[in-house]
Amino acid sequence: MCDSDAGVTFAHVQDVLERRCVVCHKPGAKIFGGVLLTSDVSYSNLVLAPSSCDPVIMRVQPGRPEQSMLWLKVADRACGCGRFRSMPPGTSGLLATPDDFCTIDTWIRSGALGN
Repeated sequence: MCDSDAGVTFAHVQDVLERRCVVCHKPGAKIFGGVLLTSDVSYSNLVLAPSSCDPVIMRVQPGRPEQSMLWLKVADRACGCGRFRSMPPGTSGLLATPDDFCTIDTWIRSGALGN
């Protein structure tokens, strides 16, 4: 589904986070799962950080999207984790917007680098 050779950087991922996630995941907002995704802290709050609903699963496990809570949430596959199965809440994840989903998928598959 996604082109793994797309040259996706974390800047591309942050753009998706800013457009789709930060409205809820910022200081002063009701933060589901306690994850801040503003540009100053998002990388460290995601990569190799234990998820709040299952500390065995990292929020982002580089190279392993299916074992990354961020991917599970945007793929609408996070059964039994938190108040919402998918992110953004009330949607089927980012699958309805393939470009955004593929940005996150490709970045994680490529090692989730902070470049």
